[in-house]
Amino acid sequence: MTGPRPERADAILLDAVLGPLADTLREVGLPLHILLESRFGDLNENQVEMIEAARQAADAADVILRRAERVRAIERQPRIDRDETTRPIDLCRGALAIAGARAAGRGVRFTADLSPALPRVRGDRAHLEEALTLICCDAAEHARENAVIALTAEEDAASAVHLVLRHGAGPGTFTLDRLLAQRLLETAGGEVEFAEGATHIRWRY
Repeated sequence: MTGPRPERADAILLDAVLGPLADTLREVGLPLHILLESRFGDLNENQVEMIEAARQAADAADVILRRAERVRAIERQPRIDRDETTRPIDLCRGALAIAGARAAGRGVRFTADLSPALPRVRGDRAHLEEALTLICCDAAEHARENAVIALTAEEDAASAVHLVLRHGAGPGTFTLDRLLAQRLLETAGGEVEFAEGATHIRWRY
């Protein structure tokens, strides 16, 4: 009996690792939370700092694993048909607010020029808003300090809404956040391109 094809073997390996690893990380994180909140005995300042750093690392790893699990779940059901339609301006509003708040410490800010008259795009609104938030946060992370990131949108010749985030930075590394955003957009028939100087998002309607 032959084994699975290489791509299938990779999928089996990921599924076998992600769930148990996420459970183990949560088992690590729980006692760290308890130690910090309950204080069993006196801890000196250095001990508190070390436990806090370990807790933050465990939480960050848990976020990574959760996103990896979501990517795997989406890949099992790559297309979700929804009757829901939303204006691009409404989808972008929350994403820009969240990304702007996270980037404020670096002086990065967003501007937007979005017409309410743009065609409505189809897809799960929560998925689309999450994808846009990830993309906006990614653009802010790659932009230089005190940069202004300009978001514009237009209807192009291919019967699509074309959003452009001009951040002036290089294309950067293709991260897990980018992969998740890409997969979320693909569930609605959209696509994203992380290019030199700008990020492009397209939806056909």
